[in-house]
Amino acid sequence: MGMTTVKPGRTDGAGEAAPSASRVDAMALRSPAGFLLAALGLIVCVGGADYLTGTDMSVILFYLAPIGFGTWYVSLRGGVFLAFAAAAVSVAADSFHRLGTGEGDLPVALLGWNVPAGTSVALVLVLTALRARLEGEELLARTDALTQIANRRAFFEVATLEIDRTRRTGRPLTLAYVDCDDFKDVNDGRGHAEGDALLLAVARTLRGATRSIDAVAR
Repeated sequence: MGMTTVKPGRTDGAGEAAPSASRVDAMALRSPAGFLLAALGLIVCVGGADYLTGTDMSVILFYLAPIGFGTWYVSLRGGVFLAFAAAAVSVAADSFHRLGTGEGDLPVALLGWNVPAGTSVALVLVLTALRARLEGEELLARTDALTQIANRRAFFEVATLEIDRTRRTGRPLTLAYVDCDDFKDVNDGRGHAEGDALLLAVARTLRGATRSIDAVAR
């Protein structure tokens, strides 16, 4: 039985070129704040279309796209914020349209019914639950069931990334293979429960003796 530890070299940036301004801007746009701003921009655009179409065409479904986008790539709070932002934009678009055309104001109850807040919040909750479920499944697919450290699949993913980083930066990479001698004798002589306890102890020891950026896998 063997366990493997991948230890990348120091990542203080001495061996890597400074990121360009365009790369920094691209990274900022792909951050949660960037996704949130993009979703808000889309909601404002939908609000503009809502104002122009007036009551002839409903664009409520188009509000859901940026709300779903923000929920998936930002967070539950971000999705709820976008849902109420979309509701506010929808109300404003309807009010300005009625003001410009001279139509009478809708009753408060009817205006509240037309606001897509309820549908939007429901979408946010469903997408949040779905994302949590998918993330849990992905974690299980990359985790050893007994020791709760990375499994073979996760090890090869991390090792590939670190080898590519080493080739790019020229920095060293350490790979340690640990073999538990006579492990079969423990299983045969003391039972599989004791063998499992030994594996857990080895995994905890390796994890406790390595850095957070290091990878330990079985």
